[in-house]
Amino acid sequence: MKDFFGNDLNIGDPVAFCKQGYRELVMGEVIGFTPKQVRVKYKRWSHSTDPDDTYLNYPDFFIKKITLVPMEYFNKTIPLFDE
Repeated sequence: MKDFFGNDLNIGDPVAFCKQGYRELVMGEVIGFTPKQVRVKYKRWSHSTDPDDTYLNYPDFFIKKITLVPMEYFNKTIPLFDE
C-alpha cells in the first residue's frame, strides 16, 4: 500500500495523519493492514501514559515519515571526469 505521496507503507513505519475531529496532525506507527486499509497505533496526547489507541483508514490518509541521509555519509572521492 502507498501513502499520500506514493511511498510504500510497511509495518513499523512512522506516519502522520489527521484523525477525524482533530485539527492537527497525530503521529502513529503502522501495525497492520486489511485488504484496503491501514491500521496505526497512536497516543491521544504526546505525554499520555494511557494505552495506545488504534485508527483504521485508507492508505492515502497517511503520510510516511522519511528519514534522509546527510550528504557527508556519501563517498565524495568519486571522480567526476576521466583523468
